[in-house]
Amino acid sequence: IIIDDNALIDIGAIIKGHTYIGENSIVNPGAKLRGEISIGPSCKIGGEVECSTFHGYSNKQHDGYIGHSYIGEWVNLGANTNTSDLKNNYGNVRVALSHDNQIETKKMFIGSIIGDFSCTAISTKLNTGTYVGVGSNVFNHIFEKKHIPHFSWGNNEKVGLNRFIEKCQTIMNRRDKELSEALKNRLIVLWKK
Repeated sequence: IIIDDNALIDIGAIIKGHTYIGENSIVNPGAKLRGEISIGPSCKIGGEVECSTFHGYSNKQHDGYIGHSYIGEWVNLGANTNTSDLKNNYGNVRVALSHDNQIETKKMFIGSIIGDFSCTAISTKLNTGTYVGVGSNVFNHIFEKKHIPHFSWGNNEKVGLNRFIEKCQTIMNRRDKELSEALKNRLIVLWKK
């Protein structure tokens, strides 16, 4: 277990190695980190996490299970967001990188891949092998589709560019960071594809 500078492990948290907790990150009270985890800088982590990577400035503050997943930067997972990481038939997981391109992984355990600047609503349920593109806002009362395109808003409507850029600036400003012109331009190019 490696705990980097200024990271806070709050009361009652359980941490099993191999785990890295990045600089200035917070592990909330009662969190269960069950090994093979990498948490980037300035993340806030709660609930149960197993075999997953969180890039910098991402939040999973509340209860819910994230397992065998890859979480990008500046992601916010709403309370009780859960990933399935094992199919009911114990078969190999397929990951849908697009609506018509599914990859057979030959792996039994795969949760979700969630792109930068995406967020989920309270009690979001993500299927085994779900792909969430960059800048998506995931909210629904049922299991989400296995492929959620970049910049999706709810039921796959595309979020407006100006609204998305403003959201990114707000998210980063909350952590005393600025949206650089270089990052802003990369996000605009990706949005226009």
